[in-house]
Amino acid sequence: EDLKIQRTQTNTNESITSNFDRLPSDWHSVYSSTGHNITHPPSSTTSLDVGSNNTVTSVSSSYTPGQLLTNFTVRTLRGTVVFSPQWMSASSITSLQVHVTNSRSAFTVAMWENAEYVDQLLITSPLSASFLFFSTEGAVRNSSSSSAVRSSAAEAFARGCRRIVEARMEALRFPVALRESWLARLFFAVDPIEAQGSFLPQILAENEFRSSLQHILYKIGTDDQDSTVIERLDPRWPWLPSPEAVLGSTWYPVVYVGDACTRSPLTLNGTGRLALIDRSSSTKLCNYAEKLLNAARTGAVGGVVVNDIDTPLVDMNCDTTFCFSPNITGTMIRATPGQHLVNAIRSGQSVYIKFQTSSVPGFDLTIDSNWALQQAGFLMYPSFAFLGWNAQFYRFAAARDRALNSLASNMTTFPIFTDQLMNGTATVTVESMPSVQKLSQQERIVLDLALRCPTAFDSSCPAWDRTIQLAVTCTDNETSTIAHWINPFGRGIGRWLTDITALVPLLATTDGRCTFELSGVMVNEVWMPKLNLLMVTSDSSGELDSFLSNPFSTSIEPSPSTTSAEPFQTLLLFVGGHLNDNYTSSHPPVNFNVPLGTTRVEMYAIIDGHGGADHNCAEFCETSHTFTFNGHTNRRSFSDAGSAFGCANRTPIGVVPNQYGTWLYGRDGWCDGLEVIPWRQDITSQLFLQANRTNTASYTALVVGKPP
Repeated sequence: EDLKIQRTQTNTNESITSNFDRLPSDWHSVYSSTGHNITHPPSSTTSLDVGSNNTVTSVSSSYTPGQLLTNFTVRTLRGTVVFSPQWMSASSITSLQVHVTNSRSAFTVAMWENAEYVDQLLITSPLSASFLFFSTEGAVRNSSSSSAVRSSAAEAFARGCRRIVEARMEALRFPVALRESWLARLFFAVDPIEAQGSFLPQILAENEFRSSLQHILYKIGTDDQDSTVIERLDPRWPWLPSPEAVLGSTWYPVVYVGDACTRSPLTLNGTGRLALIDRSSSTKLCNYAEKLLNAARTGAVGGVVVNDIDTPLVDMNCDTTFCFSPNITGTMIRATPGQHLVNAIRSGQSVYIKFQTSSVPGFDLTIDSNWALQQAGFLMYPSFAFLGWNAQFYRFAAARDRALNSLASNMTTFPIFTDQLMNGTATVTVESMPSVQKLSQQERIVLDLALRCPTAFDSSCPAWDRTIQLAVTCTDNETSTIAHWINPFGRGIGRWLTDITALVPLLATTDGRCTFELSGVMVNEVWMPKLNLLMVTSDSSGELDSFLSNPFSTSIEPSPSTTSAEPFQTLLLFVGGHLNDNYTSSHPPVNFNVPLGTTRVEMYAIIDGHGGADHNCAEFCETSHTFTFNGHTNRRSFSDAGSAFGCANRTPIGVVPNQYGTWLYGRDGWCDGLEVIPWRQDITSQLFLQANRTNTASYTALVVGKPP
């Protein structure tokens, strides 16, 4: 299903390499390249040759996410800047995103070379985010060059990157004030990252922050001593697996098949070989999926696409028409080395290729609004959008923390789960639950869930997304589910506030005893939830209301005449289930009477389509849900289901960014790494409030516009 719904924005592939006119001439020299694997960084100390003249060594971690950092100083194009909590506060910055471009990395270089990927930084990032860009010493080929030479290359790189940003803002027609705002928050270091005297290089060299260089070794002839390393850029995950995941690190003979769109070269026998394929983007005779599929028909085990001359590398991806796996792996290399291999094959020489990956210091880290270190997560493809989405999340986190801090004297925190291990389920019985009378006197009752992993690092987090449900059983009530969350793919930074004021009657207990259970994850998928019940007496500053009032919020405004109304009773109408042929018949209408004295009635629904259905599209099917009260309809459709960026676009409301999975896509009423936001609807006017009048409620659901 993931492959079926993967879609891409229009890829202009507009080359902006001309803006690198002052970079060293060998900046695109034959070096190893990078990509980001779905797996986490290695945990052991290793020393790895990265294909140049130097060796890099990983070190054990002494910096951990959440750790408060000290001030540091960086020489930038705007002069020497002292980065500190005071700087962040004075500038109203909610996060500092640190990014390193490694010149041996096709992945990080492609982020600057493609206009679309730079545009996505400017489009997705909030105006409260700041960015600090570095390059590596690899900007000059000779690692023994003097520090002055290395800094000169880094400064040239910095100026080239700034010109790219300026050119893209002009192309996007940003107003002058917006351009100035952006340039005030962008910092380009004039010294390479290795030359920084701060802790930044050390953090990026540690195991949990490291990344990888993905490259190709080729040889002409059979002598392994004559092999050459070149950079490669793998297809977009999860469309195709990486070449090493399929083929390992073994030498394969190579056959040239032209553009793999025409028949003539495809008569060659590619059995057990790698197919060398022309990109030929100008002719557009066929797409990447068709090229690789045609190569597979020759018997080839993988495809190596040779880029066009003077064209930036892009991560190969399927399109909406041919979004299928061709059962073959692939990668892309630059035009110059690729054409060298083509010429060698045409002249009758034997060419061999194998794939390798090396560990190197990482490319990204985040400093949040508390001046604490954070991991940046998994960049699925080489776009600055991932830095923008990261920044959106930390703006959300800053607003959440600001709202909670504003309530310090007007809020009581009642702990339920305190970093308890959740291995399948987690259960706690509270013996001194506040009375329902006390809860009803509060302005708001809010669940505060922080979902952490066994350690502070992403590598300790469970890999898969599950529905986490909170059920409560108090002495005066039966067991009720009061909240859902979907845990993220392999990240432990999620924290969400869920308003459950309307559900206070479910917490009624005469002896102060309530049992809370979190469930939904599999055994051995261990989380450490921290769940508090927040009793808000007064939100006098309005910070909490402002935080909860967003387009997908649980918040609804009461009518003026019922501002002081308190919830005093709940009635369970419908429970979901599997969306199959029996779904509609298993949800017959319900008749009910409104209790005497009622002034306001709300519908409160928790709906998520996490799981499966009998329609071969699981959570990527659009479903719509209609609740009818006495002929008055209330309908909600999850139209984001299956969209390319439906959940990525919700990072401003708390979706955990840069997860180790397909978190970007819109889902059916939920997102990975987010609370399932309740649907609250005032239905007072739709009901008979007289105690002797019967009301009828009915519920229907549609899947892609049809009955399930």
